[in-house]
Amino acid sequence: MGEKKKKKKKRITISIRSVILTVIAFGQLFFTIPVVIKYFERVEMEVVEHDISKFEHPNKIRTFYTIKNIGKNTAKNVELHLRVLKNDTYLFDPKIFTLVEDDKSDGVARNLIFKRDELVENETVDLYIFSIFDEYLELNSLDTLVYNKPIERPKQSYGPHITGLKHSTGKVSVKHLSKLTLRKPY
Repeated sequence: MGEKKKKKKKRITISIRSVILTVIAFGQLFFTIPVVIKYFERVEMEVVEHDISKFEHPNKIRTFYTIKNIGKNTAKNVELHLRVLKNDTYLFDPKIFTLVEDDKSDGVARNLIFKRDELVENETVDLYIFSIFDEYLELNSLDTLVYNKPIERPKQSYGPHITGLKHSTGKVSVKHLSKLTLRKPY
């Protein structure tokens, strides 16, 4: 009788081991499905246009954006597409993006591409774009901008604006202002 119990116990042990190994195998299979990997490696980033400000001297206007990784994972192979007027200058704070392409066309605007290997969780980058005020008005078909008086954004704008941001697991939506409101710089 003792030998029968041992064989039965051995079969139960083997059955439990088989079930555990089967569960592990399915778990490994499940967590290697691209959709599941994308969910767990999800990176959430946001780009927000804050405002435009006018400096009295020199006669410049500043467009201000914030780029932030609001997810729980690191964004890899970050690529920022920016359209600026031909005489615009820009500043990243902190200076972590590298210019990789500038079309330097003879037109009224230039398309720039910047890259960054990664943006870690909660990393924030401010982007300031400085334009000549009169050129900004003329090229964007605006009559004028008055402090604290919102106007509709032109349907066709030459810039400056972010045209796209992407990283290794997807694109990012850019939140542009629907109305332009001129502010005094802080």
